[in-house]
Amino acid sequence: FKKFVEIGRVARINYGEQEGNLGVIVDIINENRVLLDGENIQRQSIPINRLQLTKFKVPAGRGTRTGVLRKLITKEGLAKKWADSHLGKIYANRERRANLTDFERFKVIALRKKVMV
Repeated sequence: FKKFVEIGRVARINYGEQEGNLGVIVDIINENRVLLDGENIQRQSIPINRLQLTKFKVPAGRGTRTGVLRKLITKEGLAKKWADSHLGKIYANRERRANLTDFERFKVIALRKKVMV
């Protein structure tokens, strides 16, 4: 797991206030913490245990400034790549299911019953 921690690696925050946001590792502080920055998050030190590393990588150097990094993220089309990835679709589906109204949940149950029969 830790051998894939590298500068420029895209990671999803999986715990805390900013859970679900994507960020890019811009510096490695020690074996347990990295410096993360991204479009929807401020630059911050975060434990590796609270990150889910993705297969995506941004061509950023060590200590890349926030403005330059955001331009790189836009240029790479990171949001679209994430939305099209298998893992991105799973998280989008979870979020959509969590935000259903009672009636929408009822419709899902009714459709599942039709499929089962």
